[in-house]
Amino acid sequence: MQSAWAGTLNRIQVKTSDKQTEIHFQFNGKTQYSYSYISNPNRIIVDFANSQVASNILPHKINNGIVSNIRPNKPPRPNTLRVVLDLKQKSTIKFRNNGNTVIATIPNPSGSQNTKATNPVSTTRTKVTTTRLPVWTIAIDPGHGGKDPGAIGRTLKIYEKNVTLSIARELKALLDKDPNFRAVLTRNGDYYISVPERSEIARKNKANYLVSIHADSSASPALRGASVWVLSNRRANSEMGQWLEDHEKQSELLGGAGAVLSNNKEKYLNQTVLDLQFGHSQRVGYELGSTVLRHFSRITKLSKNTPQHASLGVLRSPDIPSILVETGFLSNVEEEQKLNTASYRRQLARVIYDGLVDYRKRNIQAEVITETKVVEVATTAKGEVKTTTNTQKTSVKASAITHTVKSGETLNGLAIRYKVKANDIVALNNLKNRNLLIGQKIKIPADVNNTTKATETVKSSTKVEKTTTKGNSAGKAIPKTHTIKQDQTLSAVSREYNIPLSTLLKLNPNLKDGRVRTGQKIKLRED
Repeated sequence: MQSAWAGTLNRIQVKTSDKQTEIHFQFNGKTQYSYSYISNPNRIIVDFANSQVASNILPHKINNGIVSNIRPNKPPRPNTLRVVLDLKQKSTIKFRNNGNTVIATIPNPSGSQNTKATNPVSTTRTKVTTTRLPVWTIAIDPGHGGKDPGAIGRTLKIYEKNVTLSIARELKALLDKDPNFRAVLTRNGDYYISVPERSEIARKNKANYLVSIHADSSASPALRGASVWVLSNRRANSEMGQWLEDHEKQSELLGGAGAVLSNNKEKYLNQTVLDLQFGHSQRVGYELGSTVLRHFSRITKLSKNTPQHASLGVLRSPDIPSILVETGFLSNVEEEQKLNTASYRRQLARVIYDGLVDYRKRNIQAEVITETKVVEVATTAKGEVKTTTNTQKTSVKASAITHTVKSGETLNGLAIRYKVKANDIVALNNLKNRNLLIGQKIKIPADVNNTTKATETVKSSTKVEKTTTKGNSAGKAIPKTHTIKQDQTLSAVSREYNIPLSTLLKLNPNLKDGRVRTGQKIKLRED
């Protein structure tokens, strides 16, 4: 069934100058549009037919130029994307197409139209802001391979290793066609790779997620259906113990925080940090697995309606949320026949892909990049005009502050504290995800034109933090104790009351491993 959407708005780029504002609406397909002008207040309404917008693209605020904001609005009819351009004053608009990009140009009536002849050099600064969605790297792991055939079909005697590789290649082809994804295979042929090596391949390729593809088997020929498996608590605890003993692994996993942990004498602090990492990986893996299962139910029966927890080695990475997909039972005659057909394997790849796309739409966060173009026009004695264009990306590296992450601190919290954008911190540190680790060194972007002021701001923020340690973020006094709520972690309590995790562990020596249970009372401060 063909989608009703002709295109998805994946990116908005805004170029502002003293004369005009130019907006690039970048779609992944062709789209038709219509527009109208409304006054009081001044705004332009643009309708894109058979189109939708990707998550976190709109609204898009603009600091300078005639357009102040680009926002979505309720469409007049189904399958239509309505976008409103809020104007600071009355103007006109012109459209043109460049491939799948619709370009709108709005002149600035009050902008400088002419350059005085008495000025030998004139300079125009154009700010270009781009809202883009980061690319997700998906590691696809075809189960088994080489000397390990995996399950063998009951009647046709087909090998699991061949089925999984075929599905993996189909999935990679789908992901490679999607600009939002980058796919890597742990193997692309019939050869053996150990389970630990599969995780290492995913990590070296900086994978955001790992999808391991398998086909099931059972002594009972009646069993059938697809299932998804995620990391179990037992496996997480076992793996965590090994990571705690391997300082090199800690450093590889945690970056700057790894060095802190490997030299830290507080064993339980190390364990708590890794525990939080495994907990995050489990939680995200379960959410992704649930989404993929919903799409599987479109084409096949499910042997398990929810993701199942298992002690499987390929799900061992605390830093990469992972799922293992069982596509069906080779021991079931009907499913073996289906898995032996290329068309059905393509369907399986499609539902896994659709699950990834669905999950991404609900969990993606946009990145914003700002560039400044400086155009200098000089007139020579002969009347010749020389133009020099210099494009500068907003430099946050030129004046950056190094911050060591403390217990309970978050990316958004640091952004608020230092009065910067969270996305700028992500870009400056090349962070793979938005989860910070205790002891991790983070560079904070500062104002390149006023480093002193930025430093003063940091010092001021530090003082404020010290004066508010007796109260939480809402300014309330911290109680003596706290009762753990359902699904609440010690880290969540730390963030709620702005109390370092190490302090909570010292106040509650019984929490040696940092684990808490629902209804448990813990101390928040000394009497």
